[in-house]
Amino acid sequence: MSFKERIVNNKFSLVVSLPSNDLELAKAALEGGAMAVKVHCNVWHRASGHTFGSYAENKEFLKELIALCGDVPVGLVPGGEDAFITPEERVELEEMGLGFFSAYTHHLPCHMMESKVLTKMAAIDYTYNQNTLDAVRRSQIDVLECSVQPGENYGTDLNYADILRYSDIVEKSGKPCRYHIVKDIGVIQSILPIKR
Repeated sequence: MSFKERIVNNKFSLVVSLPSNDLELAKAALEGGAMAVKVHCNVWHRASGHTFGSYAENKEFLKELIALCGDVPVGLVPGGEDAFITPEERVELEEMGLGFFSAYTHHLPCHMMESKVLTKMAAIDYTYNQNTLDAVRRSQIDVLECSVQPGENYGTDLNYADILRYSDIVEKSGKPCRYHIVKDIGVIQSILPIKR
């Protein structure tokens, strides 16, 4: 089952975003019921405070992770503001068995949206507006990741204003949506879905 199918067909999907590229953490996530595992390369990750190396540095880890996870989809944040994988590396990842990618729209190179294999999970941040949601509705984005809390609010409790904002995004974007709850819960951060 593809990552998108898992998101759409489950009322609650646990996607574990590993705070470091470590197979032991991946095993813990799988034992904890992860329905997908997400890792990073080419980025500094605000929530965990870690810097993740290049694709070349993580290539063997990614092969091992995909083998370890079996039918559980593996996703990759393939870059950020300073670096991103190339079109050739994207094809290599598709052939490796990667299930999905996740990236902020303002970091996302257009070649990533050309993939016929990967589920496309694109993230908006707190600067989104109604025009953004209208464009998302018409786009080839498969899953919208709603990382709409400003960085300084990471780790704070979810409140009802957050729920209203997420509900509005779901309604207006017309896409399966996911939102972050970034909390210090050991080695695993959860990403929880909102269903339309």
